[in-house]
Order: sequence, then structure tokens, then C-alpha cells
Amino acid sequence: YQDGGEYEEAINHYLLAGAVERAAILVHEYGRTMVLEGRLETLAGWISELPPATIEGYPDLLIFQGDIARLRSRFDEALRWYEHAEMICRAQGDSQGITGALRGRARVYLDTVNPSQAEPLLREALRELGLDALFALFEVIDGEPGGHQAEHQRDDEQDPLAVGFGQSESHVSASVRGR
Repeated sequence: YQDGGEYEEAINHYLLAGAVERAAILVHEYGRTMVLEGRLETLAGWISELPPATIEGYPDLLIFQGDIARLRSRFDEALRWYEHAEMICRAQGDSQGITGALRGRARVYLDTVNPSQAEPLLREALRELGLDALFALFEVIDGEPGGHQAEHQRDDEQDPLAVGFGQSESHVSASVRGR
């Protein structure tokens, strides 16, 4: 089934055969698609059949459980899944996983109309990915301290984010402000 691209059938057969590691690999690969398609029941069923030790070997599965809980408005449960995934990802040094867990936590706060708690998580996620230039641009857009430094730079000083677009930082910040 797997070779034919029928991953759902492959996962079901792997689970029936007790090949949980192979099933976990496929759930890891296709879980995000399942979340995006709203196939939460199927995804939750697959994950529930995997042993906890196997799930912890694939922290994305914990993030998927957080996504499922969040999309079902079980926000406290979602936060626990995301925090558990973040802890494991930090122990493994998995920046992508840490970022996914932080984004999940931030989404909970955005879903519960509490954006003030989401912002620091999103900032940390950007730093974790090494996107400091993007973080600096957000400060310029937000008008926070440090964001106004672009107004005081010469036109020939280049912002690392703007260099790829052939624009100086002052030009980018002026565009952001609508000048």
C-alpha cells in the first residue's frame, strides 16, 4: 500500500500487524496533511494506537495531538501537548520541533482571544529559527523601541532582510510606514 501512495491503508495495515514504528513514521509524514484536511478523528485514532514511547520518539505526533485538542476547543489539553512536545524537542535540540510547539501554544492564545500571551511565543519561535532580521522587521512594523533606528540610518546602510530585495533598510521601513 505504501509503495502505491495509499498511506492511510498502509498505516492501518502497519497498526494491525503491530509494526508501530513503521506506522509512526507514516503518521509523522502525513499528520500535518490530515490536520489541514480536518481529518482529526482518523489522525487521533492512529496516534491513540501507538505506544507512548513511540509517540515521544516523534514529537510532531505530540504537536498533532495538540492541534487536534485545540481544534476541538480543548485548549488546556492542547497546551499540555504542545508543552510536552516542546520539552522533548528542547532535549533533542530540534529547532523545527520547538518552533512548531511554540506556534501551537501561540495559536491557543490567539484562538482564546488572548494575543498578549501569543506574542512572546511567536518571538521566541522566530529567534529559535534564527530569523532575527525578520524579528527586527516586526519591531519596525510594531513601532517598538529599537524599531525606529531605521529612521536614523543612512540610505546606503543595508538591512540583511532587505538586501535580497535590493532595498535599503530605510527604504523598507519607509514602505512599511506608508511613505
